[in-house]
Amino acid sequence: MANLKSMIDLKKPERDTHGQSTFSHVKWVCLAVSNDKLRGNLQYVLLDDGYFIASDSHRIHIYKSNYGKEFDGLYEISLFTGKRLILEKIEGTDFPDWRRTQNKMKDFTQSLTLTGVKRGAEKGIVSLNTASALILKALDYRSGINLHYLDDVLSSGHEYTVTIPAPDSNKIVLECTEEDEWAALMPFKLVPSDTEQLAKAFEKSEVEA
Repeated sequence: MANLKSMIDLKKPERDTHGQSTFSHVKWVCLAVSNDKLRGNLQYVLLDDGYFIASDSHRIHIYKSNYGKEFDGLYEISLFTGKRLILEKIEGTDFPDWRRTQNKMKDFTQSLTLTGVKRGAEKGIVSLNTASALILKALDYRSGINLHYLDDVLSSGHEYTVTIPAPDSNKIVLECTEEDEWAALMPFKLVPSDTEQLAKAFEKSEVEA
């Protein structure tokens, strides 16, 4: 049982001073919390100088909120529903250096940038399926991405700019500056047979289009 020091109780559709729904943003962050009990503090949400951060070591979600430093610490998710989210503060501060991870993403060599990536198929929008296909192509089909993780990022309903680094990089960055949301996904290596199959499928779809 976590040692309760303080609690953050968010309800839909409460909004912050910018008119944004804090509930939906923090709920989005919580999607990246690890379910693996062996992952230690990755099972919790970190609040650091207003930033809500969660990572399961394969992805990271970050949201910049208006919470002050007095709320800093690790939080356990005690309630997570469609209308309410309760985070209970626990003892301990051990969490990966998320700022170092975020800063490193600004230095890599870009191979492709997609703007307007969002769920759905509205005019001018790069949908989940299109984005995933373009990401695979940019990675030379040597690496794949977890579509569930990508869909979790886009579940906020906001538009993102997706930066795909050079094929030998190990991060794909998704950023929604208007909503103060930022995420990174780690690609996974593909076996040669999958690489060839994906390349042929993509080439065929381009010809048919």
